[in-house]
Formats: sequence, structure tokens, C-alpha cells
Amino acid sequence: MLIGGYSICYFSALEEGMTPGMLATLLGIQPILTLVLTERRLQAARLAGLVLALAGLVLVVYQSLVMTRLSAGGLGFALGALLCMTAGAIMQKGLKQSPGEVLLLQYGASLVLCLLLLPFKPFEFELTAGFLVPLLWLGLVISVVAQLLLYRLIQTGSLVNVTSLFYLVPVATAAMDYLFLGNALSAGSLAGMAAILTGLVLVFRAAAPVAGT
Repeated sequence: MLIGGYSICYFSALEEGMTPGMLATLLGIQPILTLVLTERRLQAARLAGLVLALAGLVLVVYQSLVMTRLSAGGLGFALGALLCMTAGAIMQKGLKQSPGEVLLLQYGASLVLCLLLLPFKPFEFELTAGFLVPLLWLGLVISVVAQLLLYRLIQTGSLVNVTSLFYLVPVATAAMDYLFLGNALSAGSLAGMAAILTGLVLVFRAAAPVAGT
């Protein structure tokens, strides 16, 4: 669910016309769902921090939101990605094996799932630098290094705290867009980034309740 189901639903939502900004906003509900599902005693400060971070995310990706073309298929796949990511992270938290022991099996199962869907999707590629460089980055850095780091964080830390770090993705993306491509940051984007950082401070400063209390 965390790798295969999420990836298939995510890219299918994009194929159905869902913009990355709208998709990121819907997936931004995940930390809030995780908080509700895993912590019996909700803390107002943690919930407020997550809501503030989600509001900041909306500000950062606002331009993408207004351009989105909603469809039943795109919305369904987006909700499927949200379900897979949330349930998969909760199940991953319960595993006792080390991240290195489970990652290979999970990617093997995800590969089988993708191969089963392959006959129903167009498939073509060109061996160009524009294809190979992103492929190597996604295959090695994202799929191995970042995934192992994520699993280690899930294993040792608060699941809500770990999933809330995903709000930093649009912050880093906007900053890199400015630093590397020279695209100016709008006032709304700056306000959204500030809201995300403030919200995360609230989440991390409020101690998670002890399990079973």
C-alpha cells in the first residue's frame, strides 16, 4: 500500500487531470488522519499545528489549485493515494523488522502490481538524458535512500511527527524554484511557508501522549 498502491493512485490521479497542487493538498490531510487514528487523546496544539500547516500548504500551491480540473476519476485516485499512504504508514509503524529487511520485499510486491496493470496502460520511453537522469534519481535517491530514511523515522519516532514533515516538501520546492530557476516567491507563497513552519513548531513542541493513555 505504501509504495505500490500509493504510487499507482498518485500517478493515475495526475493522468486524470489532477494538478500536483490539488493532489498535494488532498494528501496533506494525511497527518491529520494519522493523528485522529493513532492518538486516543487529541491535543489541541498538535491538531492546530497540523491545520495551520495544511492552510499554509494551500497558500503555497494556490496557483496550481485554481488551474485544476476536477473529475470523478482523478478525485477517486487521489483519495486512494491518501488511503494507501495513511494505512501503509500505520502498518509500517507496527513492523518489527528493520527497514532494510522489508524494503526489498515491498518493492518486489509493488513491481508485480505494476506489471499486472501494464497491459492496460500505454507504455513507451526514449533512452535520453531527460529520461535516464530522473530515472536514476527516483530509483536510487528517492526509492532507496529516502525510503530507508522514512522507514527509520517511522520506526523510531512519532508517526504524526514524521508524516507532518511532508508539509516541508512544498517549502523546499518553492525555495529551490527561487534559488535555482530564479522564479520570484509571491507574498502568498511566503505567508504559506511561514504558516507551515509555525504549524510544525506547534506539532513538535506538543508532546505526543503515551500509548494507551
